[in-house]
Amino acid sequence: MHGGAARGTFDVAIAAGFLDRLIARAMGFPRAESNVPVTLIVSMNGATQEWRRTIGTRAFHTTQFTRAQRSFERVGMMRFAFALDVEKGQPRYRQQQVVFAGIPLPRAFAPTVRAVASADTDTSWVVQVEISVPALGLIARYGGRMELA
Repeated sequence: MHGGAARGTFDVAIAAGFLDRLIARAMGFPRAESNVPVTLIVSMNGATQEWRRTIGTRAFHTTQFTRAQRSFERVGMMRFAFALDVEKGQPRYRQQQVVFAGIPLPRAFAPTVRAVASADTDTSWVVQVEISVPALGLIARYGGRMELA
């Protein structure tokens, strides 16, 4: 999505551990719920995309840009780097690096994001996202169906 708006509903799951919940909250995730209303507004600022999501009552803002076959997403003080691939006609993002406050994190402590978006019509798609930390396991999972607004 290179600009526009979408709406949908997601199911949100957060791991039960205290540290897991703390990390999920620090990254901007809402509480665990089913059928949570979701809005997404994507706008362009030069070559940078600004993604403004609202999941339930929690606002979540990221910026994304692409450089040399890699996609970067900034979430607060964290920056994720992904290799871009296409598999079976769908975009796939393979995470390569996480930087926090300018310092690359070792893989064992870096949040890992797995995301898949699959179109099911010309104006809607299904999203599944999982965030984990190798040393802790699953932190949060969310997903559902989105439609262009």
